[in-house]
Amino acid sequence: MVLLFIGPTGTGKTSLAKQLSHCLFGTDTIATQNMSEFTERQDVAKLFGSPPGYIGHGTDTKFIQEIKNRDGHLVILFDEIEKAAPEVKMSLMQILDTGALTTGNNETLDVTSSIIILTSNALSNILGKKLKIGIGIDAEEREYNIDDIKELLIRDQVFSPEFINRIDSVIKFKSITKGVARSIFIQRLKKLAAELSIKDVEFTWDNVLVDTSLQRYEIEYGGRSIERLINIIKQNAVQDIISGQKKVRGKLRNGS
Repeated sequence: MVLLFIGPTGTGKTSLAKQLSHCLFGTDTIATQNMSEFTERQDVAKLFGSPPGYIGHGTDTKFIQEIKNRDGHLVILFDEIEKAAPEVKMSLMQILDTGALTTGNNETLDVTSSIIILTSNALSNILGKKLKIGIGIDAEEREYNIDDIKELLIRDQVFSPEFINRIDSVIKFKSITKGVARSIFIQRLKKLAAELSIKDVEFTWDNVLVDTSLQRYEIEYGGRSIERLINIIKQNAVQDIISGQKKVRGKLRNGS
């Protein structure tokens, strides 16, 4: 199965892939490739291994080792796939099409039991808007659907039609609104409280902290913005614990 998770940064695409791997296959069952590291045509060898006559031939790459270690039962994540060189994308066609993978050592690995997930931030500036259909007073607006997304990806030459046709399902991720961010933020505070309670520290907070924190929430960074706020609160809590306090109040800065 090949899935494409597409949407703005910080909306949980990579996080969901990790959760899926844990639920389906257990711990340590995701092979992640950051495709921003595969922007040159020769980077194909970094994935599958060097061909005969080239330095490194005969040695499995980390990617190949991970697949062998799990006997093909894992989630294979190609993160930010749009950043990969066209030759690298082309080299993935065999995996997406047949579930087979040929290494630089001419070994064929079976990954038909794997879930292959591609994530992409492409079209982020478009997908948050409405698609206008028609002209004048008869024009209508609607959200971009999956077929629209596929057409745009091909039009903008992010992927070739052949590549798109090998994707089983496209899942669109939306920006995290302030309402959703509030729920996530409170869940993260509860998680922090649970972590500190194990160390016999009582961690509390109030709505003032939540409201003040969310004033700093940056929707363009989504979950990453929330994590930055939580890290500030965590750092201040650690400082209070170091000073000997066993009851810690959540705060964004000392004295607040």
